[in-house]
Amino acid sequence: MSFLTKKDAIKQYDTLSKKRNNDAYLFQEDIKKGGKKQFLVKSISDIYDKITKDNKQNHFYELWQKNTPIKFALDIDIPKNNISYEQSQEIMVKNIEDIIYYAEEFY
Repeated sequence: MSFLTKKDAIKQYDTLSKKRNNDAYLFQEDIKKGGKKQFLVKSISDIYDKITKDNKQNHFYELWQKNTPIKFALDIDIPKNNISYEQSQEIMVKNIEDIIYYAEEFY
């Protein structure tokens, strides 16, 4: 579901969050230069499919509320040409392993 306002998206997300087996997440998408956005309540797999199937630049971001617990956020730009979901997961795991290694090395 897409919304023009953040408030409407959050209202829908809050409604869906109360249901069991809910796979809804809040996202925002830059749709025009200058900061115009649309707000989405979708599953992660829906967003992944949209990013990998559309033949255009996508600019999706998770939308976190002030009470959203964030343990770690990693923004990785993965090339979408001929890459499977499994390959994208391998890239993500490799990046996380590097972060852990260097965190232990230097911190």
